[in-house]
Amino acid sequence: MTVLRSFRWLADRIRRLGSSGRDAALQSEESFWNGWLAKQDRPGFAFRMNAHAPLQPWIWCHLDSSQPVHRVLDVGCGPLSVVGRVVPAGRLDLTCCDPLAERYMTLLRHHGIEPVHAIDDVAGEDLSRRYGTASFDMAFSNNAVDHAADPLEVLRQMALVVRGDGTVLVQVGEHEGRHGGYRGLHQWDFSEHDGRLRLASKTSEALDVTEALSPWLVQRSIERVDINPAGLRWEHTHLRIVWTRRVDS
Repeated sequence: MTVLRSFRWLADRIRRLGSSGRDAALQSEESFWNGWLAKQDRPGFAFRMNAHAPLQPWIWCHLDSSQPVHRVLDVGCGPLSVVGRVVPAGRLDLTCCDPLAERYMTLLRHHGIEPVHAIDDVAGEDLSRRYGTASFDMAFSNNAVDHAADPLEVLRQMALVVRGDGTVLVQVGEHEGRHGGYRGLHQWDFSEHDGRLRLASKTSEALDVTEALSPWLVQRSIERVDINPAGLRWEHTHLRIVWTRRVDS
């Protein structure tokens, strides 16, 4: 399947989902976080609120320690980012974005939580329109790309906003759609096959994401992980994928 056909396949699938179903799914996501923020003694909350939490080593190792500033974009950050704030060398310049940014800020105020970072109201499909190209050293996303309307385009946009030789680092649920019963935002199944990332829906055959993104990104690694960025165990296994931005594209 060519890259052009890959994008046409995905666009057609998205049109079938319909906007009304997507809106209802976003409302469900907002309700989930409303309940999550109401219990501030839950595991993971303190880490997200800690402005002095160290950047996770598996993220730090993909940044250039010789640089004075490390520009990282957290895509689909939710109301509170899971990215640690303190780096061993230099300074972390963290930008967070989410298409539910305004709703999340309202929820934080409702629960009396002082935001520890700003959230830009930007969907993953619109990153380069908002931030331009080659604006970050790393584009990061945790447990969010698999909830997007157009996950392949989100990954391409993450590539566009990263400088040449920069990093795109993503964690997605493995077979998230299947585990979620293909309800709400759980419409997509990411999986690994022979070291390559694949994407499918309930009714479609799998797309080779590694190939589809090859004009922009070189896949460096893909592995299964059971611990989330806050150090807690996930209910289902996730995939961690690391790409390097091509310099010549």
